[in-house]
Amino acid sequence: MWRRNFNEGELRVRLNTDPHAPANFRANGAPSNMPAYAQAFECKAGDAMVRADDKRVVIW
Repeated sequence: MWRRNFNEGELRVRLNTDPHAPANFRANGAPSNMPAYAQAFECKAGDAMVRADDKRVVIW
């Protein structure tokens, strides 16, 4: 996965003009919201790929 650091100004511009999510959210954002992912890969609370319940994004 590509890695990139944006300064705050550049990130604001990209969030408004670039149709793609910032690189750090492209592959990690969705699975980190899925309890099934954490269970399948035996991730523990506090691991980078596990979001706390109050931080989890639920669509359905």
